[in-house]
Amino acid sequence: MLRAVTTTSTTSRVIELARAIFGDSPLRSRAAAAQLEALLEAAPITTFATLDRSLRDRGAHRRAGLPMLDLDTSTLEESRRATSDSIAPVAVAALGRSGWARHAAVDALTGRTDRTSVALLITRLTDPVDEIATAAWRAFEPLLADSNAAVLAACLPLLEHTDSRARAGRFAARSRVVALLMSRAGLEALADAARSTDSAVRYSACRALAVKCAGTPAIERVLRWALGDSDPRTRRWAADVFANRAMTPAGIAERLVSLLAADPSPALRLAALRWRARAGDVAALTQAAFDANANVRFFARRFLARCDAVIDYRSRALASLADSASTAELIGALAVLSESGRAADREAVSAFCDDARTRVAAEAARTLSMLQ
Repeated sequence: MLRAVTTTSTTSRVIELARAIFGDSPLRSRAAAAQLEALLEAAPITTFATLDRSLRDRGAHRRAGLPMLDLDTSTLEESRRATSDSIAPVAVAALGRSGWARHAAVDALTGRTDRTSVALLITRLTDPVDEIATAAWRAFEPLLADSNAAVLAACLPLLEHTDSRARAGRFAARSRVVALLMSRAGLEALADAARSTDSAVRYSACRALAVKCAGTPAIERVLRWALGDSDPRTRRWAADVFANRAMTPAGIAERLVSLLAADPSPALRLAALRWRARAGDVAALTQAAFDANANVRFFARRFLARCDAVIDYRSRALASLADSASTAELIGALAVLSESGRAADREAVSAFCDDARTRVAAEAARTLSMLQ
C-alpha cells in the first residue's frame, strides 16, 4: 500500500511540474524544470516505467486535478530555450501523448549518457509508434559500450520491465546490455550496482552477477551482498540460489548458512534449518526449536526427532524467561510454553504481560490464555 501511495504522489508531482514547465512564466518554468530534474535523478529507476503509463493516462491527470498537456514540437523547443536546455521538458515530451513530441524528444536525447536520458530512451524502445521505437534504438545502440557500463547497470530493472512487453523483442535491448555487462568493466559496474541505494538495481545486479559467478568462489561475495540486503525480495532470491548446489557449492553454503539463520524472514530461517538438518547439527536445530515463528519451531522438532534428540522444551523455555533473553528469544520461549507448558508456569509467564516490548507482552498474554 505504501509503495502505491508513493508512486501516485510522485506521478501527481510530475504532472504538476510538467504543467509549470510548459506554462507562461519563464521564471516558474525554470524553477519547475530544476525540481523535475532533481526528482528524476533521485527516483528509483522503475519510476520511469510508471511515468511512461501515467503521463498518458487521463485518470492520473484527473487525480492530480489537472488537464492533460497537449504538446507539439514547437512548444517543446520553446520550453527547452526557456529552461536553458534542461532535460525536464524533454522528459515530459518523451513520456507524453503526442507522437510528434515523443519523436522530437528522442532526437534531443541522442548522444546523452546520463541516467535520466538513457532511462527515457529505454521507455521509447517499446513505443507503439514504430518510427519512434526505431529512432530510440538508433539513439540507444551506440550506448552499448564499456564506457557506459555504469549507467546501463543502473538501468537494468527498467530494461527487464520493457523486456516483458509485447514489443520488446524487436531490438533485444536487455540481452544486448547483459552481454555487454559480462565484460570486465561491466562486472565492475554490476558490483557497484549491487550496492546501489535503489533496491531494484541491487536485485537486478545480483541476479546478473550470479549467472556469471555460478558455481565459482565469486558467488559467495554476491550472496553475502544479497543476503544482507534490506529488500526481502533480494534475500528470498538469494536463499533460492543458496539452496541450488549447481550455483552455490556446499563449502560456500556452509559459510553463508548463519546469515539465513539470523534473517528476519521465517522462510529464510527455515532454509537454514533444512541445511543444518542435513548436516545433523543438533545444537542449531535445538535453537531453532525455540524460534519465534511456529512453522520454524515445527520443522525444527521434526528434524530433532529424526536425530533421536531428547529435548526438555518446557525447562529450556522457563530458563530463557529467567535469563531475561532477547526479544526474539523471549517470544520463542513463551510460544513454546503455550505448546508444552503447564498451569504451574502461569506465574512465570504473567510477569511478561506488562512488558514494554509490545510483541513480548502480546505473546505472554496469548500463552497465559493457553495455560489452564
